[in-house]
Formats: sequence, C-alpha cells, structure tokens
Amino acid sequence: RVLVLKGTNLKNTDTFGKSDPYVVLRCNKDTKYSTTKDNTLNPVWNEEFEMPVLVRKDRMGALEDLQVTVYDEDTVGSHELLGNTLVYLRGLAQGDPVVKEAKLQNGALYLQLTAVDFGIGATADTPSATTATSATSPSAHTEQQEDQPADNSAAAAAGLLGTTSPHSHSTTEATPSTSVNSLQTNGVNGATSPTTVTPTSTTQ
Repeated sequence: RVLVLKGTNLKNTDTFGKSDPYVVLRCNKDTKYSTTKDNTLNPVWNEEFEMPVLVRKDRMGALEDLQVTVYDEDTVGSHELLGNTLVYLRGLAQGDPVVKEAKLQNGALYLQLTAVDFGIGATADTPSATTATSATSPSAHTEQQEDQPADNSAAAAAGLLGTTSPHSHSTTEATPSTSVNSLQTNGVNGATSPTTVTPTSTTQ
C-alpha cells in the first residue's frame, strides 16, 4: 500500500500564482495518479493506492522500486515536471508501515509504505492481500529516503524512471519466475499502509 501524504517546498513553475501539483506512481506496469492540488507548493493529499510489486519467491523482499513523479498541471500546454525519484522497497517488514521522505530536485514528497503480503517476516505460504485499505497508523516510523533524485539518463537505461506525459503508462515486463505482490501507498497526515498483490507469473 502506498499512502501519498504530502509535498513540501515544491518547485514553482507558474509565472502567476503557484504550481498545481499532482503525483504519478509507477511500479510493475501499474500507474496511479493522485488528485491535483491547486495553487500550492506544500500540498497535502493523504491518498492511498495499491501497487503490485515483483518479489522474491520466498516473499522476503522486493525486486523493484517505486517510481515517483510530481507534475504541475496546466490548463494550456503540457504539464510541467516538478521532480522525480525512485523509492527503494527493499528492507520493508511485512505489515509494518514506514514513512519515507523522497527527496526531489526541489522539495520533498512524503509517502507511507506498507508491505502487505511480502517483506521481512513473511513466509512462502503467506496469504496474499489484493485490496488496499486506508487506515491511519500512529505506529508507523519515519525513514528518510536516501535515494538521490533520479537522473533521467541513468534511469532510462534501467527502464525504471519515466518523465513522459503523465497520462502514459510504463511497460516494464515482469520477470517470469518471480511473484507479484502489492504495495499500498499512504500519506503523512493520516498515513495508511502499503499492500501486496497475489503472486502471479505476470504483472498486474
């Protein structure tokens, strides 16, 4: 589960007023969009999403990362990029919400991640959860995202980071022998927990 909590000190790309930011999440061929927050550089979302994640056969860890991009929505012309980065999903403990600070080129984004049916403590026969629920989790601990803002050229080579139009979808193919689990996204003010998807041979 991924809970998009808030953004702070985002880039202002508007001549009059402030940016109108929204978030795009990409993982395992799946793409999710937050709502747009008008005229603010410190938006608060508290919006939760379920994301499929490729995991090891023993379900102890993720094999990929969460791609995060923030755009400024414009009524005229293309939407402008405010920042992007990759959020590592390795090291998550099953059922333990973690709040991460994902640093962008300007400002930062806060996400709460919960590994529902994978992660440290999971077993190969752990039942898979496929539905994301929004639940505030006071016990979630905060962890600063150590990843550097994604470099477009390096990420493009890895096939992970995309700065294309917010309405396009990534097409990274899943490794045939791996399982697909869900990650639920949560936010900082009213964080919820990330979820995993039932293991399959294809990406959901």
